[in-house]
Amino acid sequence: MAPLSLLTRLAGSALLFTISVRAQAVTTYQCPGLNNATVNDQYSNPFVVQCQASTAISQYDVQTAANSWNDCFTQCQASTAGGTQTCTSFTYGGAANGAGSGNCYLKNAIPNGGTDSFTTSSGNVIDFVSAIRTPYYNSAGNTYVAFNPTPYGSCPGANGTVITDGSSYQYEVGCAYDLTGGTGGASPAAANSWNDCLASCDSAGATVCTAFVYLGEANGVGAGTCYQKGGSGISFVNPTNPNPNNLVAAIRYPPAASFPAPPVVTTSTTTSAPPPAATTDVCVDQAVDTDANGVQYQLHCSSDTQGSTGVAKHTVTRTPVEPGSGHLVVAPVESATSRTASKTWLPAHLARSLV
Repeated sequence: MAPLSLLTRLAGSALLFTISVRAQAVTTYQCPGLNNATVNDQYSNPFVVQCQASTAISQYDVQTAANSWNDCFTQCQASTAGGTQTCTSFTYGGAANGAGSGNCYLKNAIPNGGTDSFTTSSGNVIDFVSAIRTPYYNSAGNTYVAFNPTPYGSCPGANGTVITDGSSYQYEVGCAYDLTGGTGGASPAAANSWNDCLASCDSAGATVCTAFVYLGEANGVGAGTCYQKGGSGISFVNPTNPNPNNLVAAIRYPPAASFPAPPVVTTSTTTSAPPPAATTDVCVDQAVDTDANGVQYQLHCSSDTQGSTGVAKHTVTRTPVEPGSGHLVVAPVESATSRTASKTWLPAHLARSLV
């Protein structure tokens, strides 16, 4: 029997074929990690993508993105296939980072100078994603300014710091911390990051919101929820959430908040004095020696054997010498000028060094 994918039937002199065709797989792209990336849509058209941006020219049509910003590739291609317009770029507006339903604003650069560039959106920028087909992309015309979702501090670097927000309120921050104490309050959404919780807490008022916990994306960057707390006795605690990096807590300051004591990690560094340098002293009788202070001495070497073991004790007597003269000081001996010192050498050392 012939395969089901290719059925051949002879009808008179005609040969009829039924051929199965496999649909091309659709690749799904995700923001915010695509800035300035070049991607291919399911029709092999290359686009440059900019998350959280718009483009310079106006739309000629608006279509629906049912699932995410990726649906705009399909809408752009369908519009071009319609023959009335050439879709050279689009801007998606809808859910944060394009991960949800929204609108596709289709654009045609051909009657508008032939190129398009990225610009900063005038709306809630995290809800926008734009893409321009590479033949029509003019990077030199970009006026896009990268959006900073955490202008008041980012985790984990903000942990334990006191930040001042846009309303001049101060908060102590605990990255990967939860809160205990106080009373529960509202839970407004955070569109961009944990920083959005600062504004919503400020707006609620100090009698209602004195602290909050953001729960959302890793390190507090991305959409999430602000769980507000009021009252007193609020402090930081280690979270029970299995993904602690998805939490950021903040307490209005003052009063100073306290973190739970972290595990004590003791790091000890032992600094040992270097071993004394091997002596290079050689006792040469009547020789002149100069010490570290530039004072010269004449050496007088002698030795003695003491005790039943016969250990040799070797003594060097140093007599001050007049600086630069090379001869003994003839002035009366005074405490400031007369220095006598003794050194003891081991027998093995003397055996090598004595002349």
